[in-house]
Amino acid sequence: MPRSARPIPPPERGRAAPRTLVLCGGGNGSHVLAATIGARPGWRVRVLTTRPSAWSTQIECVEQVHRSDSFPLLGTRRVDHRGAVEAAFAWDDAAEALRGADVVVLSCPVHAHRSILERVLPVLDPRRPVLLGSLFAQGGFDWVVRDVAARSRLPERTAVFGIQRFPLLCKTAEYGRGVELYGRFARVYTAIAATDPELRAGALATLGELFSRPVVEVPSFLCATLNMSNQLLHPGIAWGHFHDYVPGETVYAERVRFYGELNRRGVRAMEAIYRDLYSVTRDLADLTGVALLDYLGVDPLMRWAVRLRTGLLHRRGVDGLGPLRHLEELVGPLTFRNNRRLRDLYAPMLPSPDGRGYVPDVRSRFWTDDIPHGLCVLAGLGRALGTPTPRIDGLIRGHQAMMGRTYLDGERLGPDFLDTGAPQRYGADNREALRELVCRSIIRGPRPTRTHLLG
Repeated sequence: MPRSARPIPPPERGRAAPRTLVLCGGGNGSHVLAATIGARPGWRVRVLTTRPSAWSTQIECVEQVHRSDSFPLLGTRRVDHRGAVEAAFAWDDAAEALRGADVVVLSCPVHAHRSILERVLPVLDPRRPVLLGSLFAQGGFDWVVRDVAARSRLPERTAVFGIQRFPLLCKTAEYGRGVELYGRFARVYTAIAATDPELRAGALATLGELFSRPVVEVPSFLCATLNMSNQLLHPGIAWGHFHDYVPGETVYAERVRFYGELNRRGVRAMEAIYRDLYSVTRDLADLTGVALLDYLGVDPLMRWAVRLRTGLLHRRGVDGLGPLRHLEELVGPLTFRNNRRLRDLYAPMLPSPDGRGYVPDVRSRFWTDDIPHGLCVLAGLGRALGTPTPRIDGLIRGHQAMMGRTYLDGERLGPDFLDTGAPQRYGADNREALRELVCRSIIRGPRPTRTHLLG
């Protein structure tokens, strides 16, 4: 049974009923939204989680407010939030948690999107309008929604959103009770699919209310799949730190500050991912007619790099970066080391079994999200397009050795590839099938066919 918090009284006569926000997953973002939205009149907040008994009726959030959201290099001030949670529910009680839901937000690792949607969609009220989406829609979120909805219909009036870059930099201080918010991005970039214009407009307004930031609607969910955030940062920087890691043999004496100790090898790995990502994005833009390159880098720290390459290097047919690469290898680490929101965050690591030090935690989302639902998706898109991704392929092979998986077997697709979010999972292994997959509406359309084509 769910653990109910304090009862919410019915609205007074003449006042609108409170809107119900259901947070799916007990991630960092759920804690922030519970603390900030739960403090506002006109809202009630529920949480769906594997650990409902750990959630308090009050969630605290300590926010660092920077002088600039775009370039957080200067001083901060502290703002405290405290919000109420109406109830926390176990997944077996999803139907009760979602009764009367107006907004349903997935705040979870990317690899959990499918399993959560399989629990949520069947129990949504088919006659009640709902806004449903993910705080981070990397890895073909729209494909997953459409695939699950083919078996469990979406409500008659639905708006689905997927945010391109996770809008909050935060870390849970005490699960179910408190969270630290290191900053918010200046804008929220999101894709939206809706059954009617009224729901679309309402979705934009609601997202702006949830995050207290301007909301920019991007033209396609592909913008979230082709992003320069986690799938570029995490595999690239992690390779810089752990390129020599051999499971069962290598032990590191101390924990590593993930961004604060970024090295040149990590910058080179991020640059390698970027070059293949740019090629895939360019060719997908040609295939779909959508201006995908305009939204490749939405963070200010990334946007300048895309504009430089697009305006100077790519237009002139320059493949290598020459002296610019050396400048990036010098400036890149300094930029992250001086980012007040990022510099003190540690890499995901565990004590080594023998107690001599630490090893990478390859079960963290830095690997379980950003390799199978990040780099593998890009590699799969490249294969369907006929666009080579040799640099991304090399990093997949390096990381899969740490993970004990085989996504790629040499140049061929390996036995674990169809467990990823790549388009091949949905039968899209050539340009025409890919065009049909990425251009089909998320709200309506036949169920994609899954095939098992390897190699």
